[in-house]
Amino acid sequence: MVDVLTAVILVIDFVISIWNSYAAGFTFGLQRISKGPGWIKAIAVLALAMGLVGETYVLTVVLALVANAYGFIGVDSVDLLLAYNFLITGGLIVILGIGVAAESIYVAIKRPGIWTVGVTIYNVFASIWNVFTYIENFGTAMNIIKTEGRQGRGQGAVVVLAVTAVVIAVLLSYIAFHFGRAHASGEFKGRLRDEDL
Repeated sequence: MVDVLTAVILVIDFVISIWNSYAAGFTFGLQRISKGPGWIKAIAVLALAMGLVGETYVLTVVLALVANAYGFIGVDSVDLLLAYNFLITGGLIVILGIGVAAESIYVAIKRPGIWTVGVTIYNVFASIWNVFTYIENFGTAMNIIKTEGRQGRGQGAVVVLAVTAVVIAVLLSYIAFHFGRAHASGEFKGRLRDEDL
């Protein structure tokens, strides 16, 4: 059903998405403490959006496959859900990815270094890859939606699974963002010191 490479890519995407939400919270926390420039908040919002959308994308795929494996939905419903997921969530990932790449280039120009240049190269490459993948598979996803949409089977289950994926992603993003912000402000360090005394 799912090959090993696809499973590994989904896990990596999910971890990176959680990290994006955490990093957004950390960046937001540092900006509040240091009273840094306002554009830092824009970076945090972009990272949080990228984390939320990435988590939603992966969770939708996983929920669709699990629901199919347990017989809750058929293959046609899985195809329909994954096609919508690709068009909507994948489209948002492409758009946000271009924004992240542009932001990375800006940071690398302002503060050149091995880390900033390396992250910029990765983000630009990933953004180009995402754009071409989206363009290449757009027609296939649209055909699936037209074909399965006409039949109308399993659309209720598709909506329930999509909403479930979004709700779980929002909760996970909120938790990761909160931990990042708390780490930046030293909230948990203070608690640990109090407990150690």
